[in-house]
Parts: sequence; C-alpha cells; structure tokens
Amino acid sequence: MGGTLVYGLEAETDGFNPTVNRWAISGTQIGLAVYDPLVALDAEGKGQPYLAESLTPSSDYKTWTVKLRSGITFQDGAPLTSAAVKRVYDEHKASALTSASVTPIESVATPDDLTAVFTMKSPWAVFPNALTGQLGVIPALSMWD
Repeated sequence: MGGTLVYGLEAETDGFNPTVNRWAISGTQIGLAVYDPLVALDAEGKGQPYLAESLTPSSDYKTWTVKLRSGITFQDGAPLTSAAVKRVYDEHKASALTSASVTPIESVATPDDLTAVFTMKSPWAVFPNALTGQLGVIPALSMWD
C-alpha cells in the first residue's frame, strides 16, 4: 500500500480526451485502460466487436451499422448509448487534432439507443480497424458537460 511508481515512456501524452489530446503509443495503452473501444484486437490482431455487439457494412462499405451491447454503463452510471457514440464523432469532426482521421465519415445517425449508423463519403472497408484505438473509445456524455 502506498509508495511511488515511476516509469519511463517513449513519448508524452498531453491528456486523455480522445478528441483533443495527442495519444502517444503508451498514451493509447493508458487510454485503453481508462476507456473501452468499440472494437478490440483479438489474439491474431483482427478487430472484433467489443463495446459494439456487431459492425455490419453495406455491400459498398459506405454505410456501417454499429449495434452496441446492452447493459454497459459508464463510471457515472449512465448507459452506453448511440448518443454517446454520435457525440464523440461529432467532437472528432470538429477537432483540429483528430478531424483528419475521421474525414471519411460524412455523418452518424442514431435510429435507436443501441444503434449508430455511420455514413461514409467513400468506401471504408477497414473502418473497424480504426475503432481499436483512440478513434474507437467512447466517453460518457457527462464528459462534455
């Protein structure tokens, strides 16, 4: 109990808001200990739904339907909903730092509490892979208050 833990990092991370802070490699490791991503890598390095129950592309990969797992709550007790997903991507699109990473995303619709529909400007077949790190973490809506 108590004491001090000191360790070295390869680079600095200036905070853990996924839309405005630069996450170095170790920052991503820490960020993924604080937040859960929509998609996580399995033992073979393939993206698998994590907070998401499923990710279903349209045949042209221009629309992705993300179904969220039910029963997931944030640390503040609020449920994970598609509104939280939409909010973080709206924040990414407005961010000077991360907006370039979400350029392919035209819009995010929320037809129900557990569904987010991503409409892309052009096909994005590897979209799930982008959701395994900083771009895939979903903060609670209360973070934006």
